[in-house]
Amino acid sequence: DKTENSNGGYDYWLVRLNSSGGIISQNSIGGAADESGSYIIENADGNFAMFCSSDSNISGDKSENSEGLDDYWVFETTPAILGVTTDTFTSKVISYPNPTTGNFIINLGTSYPSSKVVISNILGQQIISSNFKNQQILELNITGSEGVYFATVTNNEDKTTTFKIVKR
Repeated sequence: DKTENSNGGYDYWLVRLNSSGGIISQNSIGGAADESGSYIIENADGNFAMFCSSDSNISGDKSENSEGLDDYWVFETTPAILGVTTDTFTSKVISYPNPTTGNFIINLGTSYPSSKVVISNILGQQIISSNFKNQQILELNITGSEGVYFATVTNNEDKTTTFKIVKR
């Protein structure tokens, strides 16, 4: 049932299931080599600490090189890693193209007096923060390396939605 591409060797495969065991969303997390022995702990704030051994250098979702064979990779992330967010926009918001080579568009479905887009990497580190005034079509560019990013849109009414963006 896995439809997410691997980043290399062994990866994390995170899966969100419905009550019948069907896949709602999924995400392969790792670098070009192997990640194994993965553990996830939910923090008190609802975010997750994730850790495993890793042979990967900077690649895929890894943002630091290995110091040698089987380093420990530890990072914190949010439920958005599996698309677990509440879309509170009243209009249908879409993002395309996805995957992207960097440039992508978010169509808010209507124009808002103000909108903000925050793009974070898989480790939850903010990469980009952009403000827009009276726009329906928001044009953005991820200049970072290939990997998984999250774009969180907030409008002047505090309505929010989050998209998983894959940069190839």
